[in-house]
Amino acid sequence: LYGAVIGDSLGFLTENMTPDEAEFHFSRKTVDQSHLFKDEFRCEATAGMVSPCSHLVILMLDSIMKWAGVVDELDFAKRLVLWFEDNQEYIQSSALHLLMSDKNALMMDPKSLAKSASENLIISDEMCLPAMISIAVTQFYNLSEVEQNAKRICSSTHNSKDLIDSRSEEHTSELQ
Repeated sequence: LYGAVIGDSLGFLTENMTPDEAEFHFSRKTVDQSHLFKDEFRCEATAGMVSPCSHLVILMLDSIMKWAGVVDELDFAKRLVLWFEDNQEYIQSSALHLLMSDKNALMMDPKSLAKSASENLIISDEMCLPAMISIAVTQFYNLSEVEQNAKRICSSTHNSKDLIDSRSEEHTSELQ
């Protein structure tokens, strides 16, 4: 996971650039955090910055560690709210922005909020995937538990049964 987060941080240097733009701004010797090119996408970036996905992977891992290997969607929801408050300007997920409009309901019953929020809006972004990566990493030895926990966490931010089923199946098939 450390390698993935470091790679995410380095990838941020060239995110949204064409190969020609990346080659213009960087050489193989200067693709490091000290050569952060500032543009409209990276105008507030700092050295070592990672994407929201890396934050969510670590957020879920912290929750799993706190609960001694148990996935607790209420604890995850509380951590998600705190993280969102500090990072909302960097988050492009329409699902998370919609859910954060009622933070108390999210922390008390995330699945019900996701269900009611999606009744008038189709939410199909990928923000439940990073948390599922953490579940798969920590519970790789028990595929049925990975699938069950992945469905629980994804359903705390999304209500689409097809999305929830497909994401949890993807993660269990990747482990097989």
